[in-house]
Amino acid sequence: MPTTTSFPPLFPPRLWPRHYQYGLIAAVLAGVGTLSLWTINSQQRSLQARRIQVSQAQAELAQTRPITLANPNTTSSLNAHLPALPPSNAINPVVNDMTRLAKQHHVQIVNLTVELTPKTPHNLVQHQITMQAKADYTQTKAWIGELLSRHPWLAIKSFTGQSTDTGLDIRMTWGLYVDE
Repeated sequence: MPTTTSFPPLFPPRLWPRHYQYGLIAAVLAGVGTLSLWTINSQQRSLQARRIQVSQAQAELAQTRPITLANPNTTSSLNAHLPALPPSNAINPVVNDMTRLAKQHHVQIVNLTVELTPKTPHNLVQHQITMQAKADYTQTKAWIGELLSRHPWLAIKSFTGQSTDTGLDIRMTWGLYVDE
């Protein structure tokens, strides 16, 4: 007569014999450990691949020619790359153009002052134009855009605008770079 072995029920595991429960715990811990080791290994491979990419990029960068900067004490190197500087007496035509364009774009200039500043480190002479004006945003934007497109050596140094009931109160400082 064949002997039959009765197995304990599968669920709940608390009904299992102790050695089965310990086996289950060991299997779960082995699975978690294997998964942890696999995750750490894949992260290390990813980090190694990134290090290789960085070292290749550094090698490419090292092979490129270094950029040699021009001597900052000469304007001739700057003039080779930029439009010719306007003459030092160009401030009057620029201010006249600024006020004419302001009227054309309905920008009301309240106050305008011009002063000569010391030379920059690149031996450029700069006239500083400080002004207060009133207009709305679109008029101001069109006026500034046209001024900057007409005068490449004119730069905005600072700009603040305060919104009011009547439009925009503007305070700005321009810099005009000229030849000595």
